[in-house]
Amino acid sequence: MAFWEEDAGRLEDEALRLVNRSADPVTNIDVRLAVTYLGKEYQISARDINVPPCMEVVYRPAKMTAWLDDGQLVNLSRMTGWSTLLVAFTDSAGVDWARGTTFLLGGVEGKNVYEKGGKPTGSLLPSETTATKPVEPCGTGS
Repeated sequence: MAFWEEDAGRLEDEALRLVNRSADPVTNIDVRLAVTYLGKEYQISARDINVPPCMEVVYRPAKMTAWLDDGQLVNLSRMTGWSTLLVAFTDSAGVDWARGTTFLLGGVEGKNVYEKGGKPTGSLLPSETTATKPVEPCGTGS
C-alpha cells in the first residue's frame, strides 16, 4: 500500500492517492490525516477506505467531510491545512503495517508506530471516490 498527496494549487485539483500494487487484498486500512480548522489542530481517522488489489483510488479533499470530536461537521475544503500522517493496514498474511512519507514498518514496529499516533480527534466520513483505476504492473509489493 502506497500513498501520496497532490497539491496543484487549486483545491479542486488536490488529491490523496492510495495504491495497492499487490494482487492480494489489504484490510483494516486507516488513513490518519492532520488537519487545521479555525486555528485548532485535529487528527482525523479515515477507516472506511477501501483499496482493492491492483487498484489506485483517488480521494479529493473538496469532496471529503470530517466529523470533529467537538461536534463540528466540516468539509476538508474549509480546512486551512491537511496532510497525511500515515496509512496503517493489514496484509493478506495478517501482518500489520504503518507507512508514512519517510517510513514503512511492519509487524510489531508497524503496530507500535500506529498506536503511538494516539487517539484520533475526528473521523473522516465516507466520501465520493473520484477515480479508481487499475495499476500496472500488479503484484509488485504492498
